[in-house]
Amino acid sequence: MTVNAIVSPKEQLAIRIVCKEYYDILPPASGQLLALDDDMCKQPAVLAAAALLHSRVGAIKGILTGAWTSLSDKYGRKALILNTLLTLIASLMLSWFMASERNPFGSRVLYLDAVMVGLTSGNIMLNPAAMAYVADCTSVATRSISIGYGITSFALGSTIGPYLGGYLAKRIGAVSLIKVGILVYFAIVAYVQLLPESLREGSKKSPAPLTTEEVSDDPSVLKMDKSFASRLVHRLKSAFKTVVGPLKIFVPGQVPVSDNVPSKYTLILFLLAGEMSLLASIGNAVNFYSFTNLVFGWGEFEDGIFLSFTGAFSFITFFWCFPRLQSLYRRRCGSFLSSSPSTDPSIEDAPTQERSISDQGKVESLRMDIAFFNIGTILEILGPLVVVAFLSPTSMFIGAGIATLGSFSGPSQVSVLTTLVPADRVGGTLGAMCVADAITIAFANLLFGVVFAHTSATKPWMYLYVSASLSLLAVCAGLSLQALYRRRRIAL
Repeated sequence: MTVNAIVSPKEQLAIRIVCKEYYDILPPASGQLLALDDDMCKQPAVLAAAALLHSRVGAIKGILTGAWTSLSDKYGRKALILNTLLTLIASLMLSWFMASERNPFGSRVLYLDAVMVGLTSGNIMLNPAAMAYVADCTSVATRSISIGYGITSFALGSTIGPYLGGYLAKRIGAVSLIKVGILVYFAIVAYVQLLPESLREGSKKSPAPLTTEEVSDDPSVLKMDKSFASRLVHRLKSAFKTVVGPLKIFVPGQVPVSDNVPSKYTLILFLLAGEMSLLASIGNAVNFYSFTNLVFGWGEFEDGIFLSFTGAFSFITFFWCFPRLQSLYRRRCGSFLSSSPSTDPSIEDAPTQERSISDQGKVESLRMDIAFFNIGTILEILGPLVVVAFLSPTSMFIGAGIATLGSFSGPSQVSVLTTLVPADRVGGTLGAMCVADAITIAFANLLFGVVFAHTSATKPWMYLYVSASLSLLAVCAGLSLQALYRRRRIAL
């Protein structure tokens, strides 16, 4: 709730600082600085500059993310959750400094914030760490719905937080709200310290011994007579391996083909489907504040109402719609999801039959999750198109409601990928997804920021067409995977 309460005031604060810098750089002909008002800060040129700044900052965060991604398998889930919370505290402190009179750097402070958040992966690690925590405590059959209930708690905060944040920002100001947020985060850190670690001690991975080749690449064991350039190359190579290493799990053939994995391309195909969907949703988020500022004249309060609406819709989706849709699917399509093995002692191969039914149930669970991913992504296509068709505040709410209803594609994707890999590689898989997400987020920020900056004066809604097109590609990849399972559906 704290994150959602602060996000809009923090973004609007950044827009006002960019606006001030814009008019300071371009003073009127008289040579006197203008007194800024809301209308001046809602000009296309100002909001295009704000969108570009936001896109660059987001790209820096994504590019620098990677070193923390799979460490939850080594140090536990709580370590990553605490890392995120402490990073958020530091980020708010930088925002506080950015708004102060003693700040000589202006909006450039956001670049420092991006470097810090990117190096600690604090911007995207909370959800994967929380999802890994849930995965540790649930079975395959109930994993996606359990993840959905976890998202429900986030959605409840998303319902209350933005409206409360918008109201408080009008009453006490954005800077005072940021100070309150810092205190609340410290209280959450104290609470997380009391939670038990979900990862069993024996499941934590120890670093594997270095091979001869890896020793030669390890900068910590390089001989002293190596040149500086050689040491630098080895360090960069090691850093690159740290970032992209977790992605090897998705290389075709890393997970053997089986009845659960119908093709060696299964993981990479579904990863690409999820990343296309993420690219579209991040693109919508990147330009939300600039777009609504420019087209509808919204501020913190209006943003808060809108985000509370989407949070309420998300809560309804995961608390009521998603469980009932899954229950309906199980009754209509998934007979094996509720099947139990025979216990007749006259059947000599009962253990084999038990494994067979269990495997078939896992396949049916996978097919169900893939189906829900595709349905959700189709809804995410319709949302932006509704906004563009009517281009009104009402269409923003309707389109957001449709897209939010399809947000169960997220937990469905997580459930599929964590089911396809061995149990001891779940945390590493989620870490690899974080690396892929970081790359996608960086690209989405750059792409959609540039699109909005070049079209803000004429067609500021153009980025919504780009978003819908990317979601369509995600659906095509998801349907291809669904076809693989349909062809593979055999009696086990």
